[in-house]
Amino acid sequence: MHLKTRRYAKSGFIEKRFIEECPFCRNIAPETIEHMLLKFSRWQALRADILAQYINIYRAQVAKKPPLLSASISMRLVGKLLGEELKLSSTRIRKDPTVLCVKTTLATAKFLNAIALPRYLMLNSIRLVPIPPNQCPPGTETLVSQRRVNR
Repeated sequence: MHLKTRRYAKSGFIEKRFIEECPFCRNIAPETIEHMLLKFSRWQALRADILAQYINIYRAQVAKKPPLLSASISMRLVGKLLGEELKLSSTRIRKDPTVLCVKTTLATAKFLNAIALPRYLMLNSIRLVPIPPNQCPPGTETLVSQRRVNR
């Protein structure tokens, strides 16, 4: 689902400029996972509702580490949100939904799931050619079918 924008632009489904420009906020920066999770303003309310507490906890932890470039801090934060600590944890911890790294990963999954359909609809609205159904988020197949019938 994520980061298909670059692939769609390279394939000609959407304009080539979207290889290096976020099509949703028109920033001259490619749509990256970091951009989606931490910076993209369209998801600000959703991010505040679902992820803010975890972002704040991990941002404080990362800030205590030796001085780093801001890009490095952001990437460490993204790693935490995407569950890097789960790789290091024991099986018992990974199955406990009360552990911070598990709660963080579940919240991140909830956030990414919440933005899946709006992202798809936005990408579909700027497409140059039809996006193949096998490239659509789960659950949107009927929307794609309806759209084809209505054209």
